[in-house]
Amino acid sequence: MEKINIAFLRTSPRRSEILLGAEEIILTLAESLDRTKFNPLVVAFKEEGDEIPPLVTMANERQIPTEVIALKGRFDFHSITKLRRLVLKNKIDIVHSHEYKSDVIAFIATRFISAKLIATTHGWIAINLKVKFYEFLDSQVLRFFDKIIAVSNIMRQELLKSRISPSKIAVIENALDFSAFQVSGSRANLIKELGLSPNAFIIGAVGRLSLERGYIYLLKAAKKVIESFPSVVFLLVGDGYLKDSLIAETERLGIKDKIYFLGFRNDIHNIISVMDIFISSSLKESFGLALVEAMAAGKAVVATKVGIALDIIKEGETGILIEPKNREAIYKAIARLLTDEKLRDKIAASAKNLIVERFSCQQMVAKYQQAYLDLVNNGKKNN
Repeated sequence: MEKINIAFLRTSPRRSEILLGAEEIILTLAESLDRTKFNPLVVAFKEEGDEIPPLVTMANERQIPTEVIALKGRFDFHSITKLRRLVLKNKIDIVHSHEYKSDVIAFIATRFISAKLIATTHGWIAINLKVKFYEFLDSQVLRFFDKIIAVSNIMRQELLKSRISPSKIAVIENALDFSAFQVSGSRANLIKELGLSPNAFIIGAVGRLSLERGYIYLLKAAKKVIESFPSVVFLLVGDGYLKDSLIAETERLGIKDKIYFLGFRNDIHNIISVMDIFISSSLKESFGLALVEAMAAGKAVVATKVGIALDIIKEGETGILIEPKNREAIYKAIARLLTDEKLRDKIAASAKNLIVERFSCQQMVAKYQQAYLDLVNNGKKNN
């Protein structure tokens, strides 16, 4: 059997310095595929003038073949021709896209050629009318794909609501590379590096500083937490367009000296390791990789009832679940953990055991490989 050539397609956010969750999954897949059966190629779109996306940089470091397609403006129809030529030149058997823009470009570029189409839907966030339109367009395009991977049962339900055939949908949960969970340096040294008091109780959140993360509700809850527990500090790890307004909010609330905006970090596992409690305040989430990583690191977690949290958190056992957009619920959940060390320890241990058992890379990669094999072996492409 000839090797199957797979192009992983992704449009990274403009000027992003952060390797996002979906991009980590692409890298894990491309690096872990059985090279006796598959040839991976990472293809990234970037606008002219932008730096090379982190996805491409990391893929090159891992010796994964890459291609970059430059876009002249947000809607560059030449990108379709460029991708089509690339697919034909490299004899690509499967184009695997990973967000709505890549889905649309892949769909148009591969019309009436033999490459099969598979998409992984990492989440529809619908944060504004423009994004809602793009996601609606995505849902229409995905009907013509050969296979759609939902990263959670919640995402599968979203796809079904969009009238995508159930036979085309498979659920493959994102996984973690536990070998990457190496912490460099002691907790004391890491806390000193961050400029924190050694007696500080650290609550942290990880994710892009954007509307769907619900950070405004977290900050309002943080004010009350800090008033009740003066030794508490909050770490917000990540960057995004809301950074300035969130910093301004901490000034308005009078908690600026207790909230640390760490920006993009390439040592995320080090940062998570110093946290006593991890919180996910997301308003909408299809998976929630940072939450899973925190649980794998043995942290007590508080999470809103969205995305994968609904599947993996059992109230009071592997975490605490709260309603989105509820600052009082955030406060009460944090206060509960702060005042009950036994509960904290119990949740942390149970959460870690669950994640290690359920989210291995080997399982995820094996499921994707089978999906690729099935696509190639199961007849005609959908056009």
